[in-house]
Amino acid sequence: MWDKVIEPKVTEEPNEFDKNKSYLLKQDGTVEVWEKEHSLKNWQKAVGGYVECVPSQIADTFSKHHVMLVDEEGLWKPYKINKKIKNGIVGDALLIPGESFE
Repeated sequence: MWDKVIEPKVTEEPNEFDKNKSYLLKQDGTVEVWEKEHSLKNWQKAVGGYVECVPSQIADTFSKHHVMLVDEEGLWKPYKINKKIKNGIVGDALLIPGESFE
């Protein structure tokens, strides 16, 4: 599936994300600071299912300091294309600082 990714465009605001904070990128295009404790259960709740890491070719267009998580089964759910991310990502996505994922 990821082999068909179109070359991403750099976001209009490349410094929009603080590398020490987490963000929920809602499918309607809005962005919220996400302040819950970092745990698998909370990540799954935020994205609406099992988490999957988005390849760095897409995630790095938003921040090189964050890992992007999405619902692994999002394509089979009635989610819409995420207006903030586009590029085939559906539903809400979570940007978490890279060190939170280790």
